Amino acid sequence: MEKPSRPASSLFEVYLRLRLPAGAGLQRFLEVEHGEPINPTHITIKPPASDFRKRAVERFAFTRVFEEEATQLEVFEGTGVLPLIEGVLGSERREGRDALVATLGVTGSGKTHTILGSKSQRGLIQLSLDVLYNAVADHLIERSDEPTTFASLDAADVSEAFVTPASTFLDSIYGDGQSERGHSRATTPLLVGKQSTQPIPPNKFNVPFHISSRNLYPALSVQGNQSPSKTNTESRRYDFISNAEAALGWTLKTTSFANKEVFPTIKDSSSYITLPKRHIPRPSGLPQIPTVPNVQLRSDKSAEYAIIVSMYEVYNDRIFDLLGGSSGQLKAGLQRRRALLFKSTEQSPDRKVVAGLKKVICGSFEEAIMVLETGLMERKVAGTGSNAVSSRSHGFFCVEVKKRDKATKGPWSGSTLTVVDLA
Repeated sequence: MEKPSRPASSLFEVYLRLRLPAGAGLQRFLEVEHGEPINPTHITIKPPASDFRKRAVERFAFTRVFEEEATQLEVFEGTGVLPLIEGVLGSERREGRDALVATLGVTGSGKTHTILGSKSQRGLIQLSLDVLYNAVADHLIERSDEPTTFASLDAADVSEAFVTPASTFLDSIYGDGQSERGHSRATTPLLVGKQSTQPIPPNKFNVPFHISSRNLYPALSVQGNQSPSKTNTESRRYDFISNAEAALGWTLKTTSFANKEVFPTIKDSSSYITLPKRHIPRPSGLPQIPTVPNVQLRSDKSAEYAIIVSMYEVYNDRIFDLLGGSSGQLKAGLQRRRALLFKSTEQSPDRKVVAGLKKVICGSFEEAIMVLETGLMERKVAGTGSNAVSSRSHGFFCVEVKKRDKATKGPWSGSTLTVVDLA
C-alpha cells in the first residue's frame, strides 16, 4: 500500500485551554482577544495591579483559545483530534499514519482532566475510543482469540510485546486466574453413570457445586459405606460433607489409596467456586457523557480492523508498563515493577520502540474502557498544594489500529494514536 502524503499544514498545532481560578477573589491577569476569526487565537498577559515591578505587556498566539466555560466536547471537537483519528484509520486501501495528542502545563492546570475527564465527564481518550469504535464497528475482527487471527496479530508486532486478548487480560487481573494457564489441550473428562435431572434445592451454604461433580472420575468413589477413623481435622471435613449432603441431596463418596484417606475439601472445589481478585470496573459505572452520536468518521470499507491498547508511564526517567501487573501485588511486595527499555528491536532496526509492553486486543469499546481503568490504577499520583491526586509521571495511552485487506487476509499494517498526559 502507498503511504499517505504528509499534509501541507504545520507539523503540530498548539491549543490553549483556560481553567477557572482555583480560589475566590483571584484577579485574572490575561485577556482573550475576540474578533475575526470567530474562534479566538491570541491572548494578552498584563501584570497584576499589585505587582509594582516593571513588566512588559506580552501577547501570545495559538491555534485556538478555549475559555473557562468550554466543555469537554467543545475541546474534543475543536482541537483537531477527529482528523487525527481519521488519519490513523487510513483512507481506502491506504495505510494510516501515526498521531499524537499531548497536554502540557503546570501542576493543577487541568491536564489530566482534559485527557482523562472526571467522575462525571469523559476526557479526550474516552471520547476518542468511542468515536474510533463507532467508525470501525462493522469492520472489526470477530474473534481476537481465534488462534489464526491471534497468531497473525502477534507476529505483526515489532516491539517484542506480550499480546493478549482482553478477555484473558481482564480475567488474569479480576477473575480466578484460570485464563492465565492458557488454553488446555486436555480433553474434558466424560460424565459417566446416569445423570440426575432433578433440580438442586437451594442450600444454606450458597456454595455453587457443579451438578455433575459426583459423576466425574468414578474411580475416586467406591461402593458401600465406609467409616474410617478420623482425626479432628478429618472430622470437621466430614461434618461439612454431611451438611452438604443434607442441603444438596447428594451422596459424596471417599476412597483410600495406599491406606491414605482422601477427603473432599473446599479447596478441592476451586473449579466450582470463583472468588474475584479485585473489583472489576463496570462500564455502566463510568462517565457516560458527553456522547458523540453524531460524529461519523470515514474508514476503509475494504479492510478489517483490530484495535490494540497499551499504557505506560515515565517515572523518574524510567519506563514502566501500566498493564504489566497488579497494584495489589505491588503494594504487598509480591511483585516488583520492571523498567522497560526504549530501543531498536530485531523487527524494528530503524525505529526505537518501548520493548516488552503488554498489549491488549480490545474487541469492543467496553473492553477498551475497562483496560484503561485498570491501567490508571497503577499510575503514580501524589497530593500537592493545588491538586490532591496530581500526576507524578508522564502517562502514555496508546491505541494501535491494525488493518488488513478483508478479502485476501494479507499482512497487517498498523498506525497508532498516542495520547500523553505530561506530569
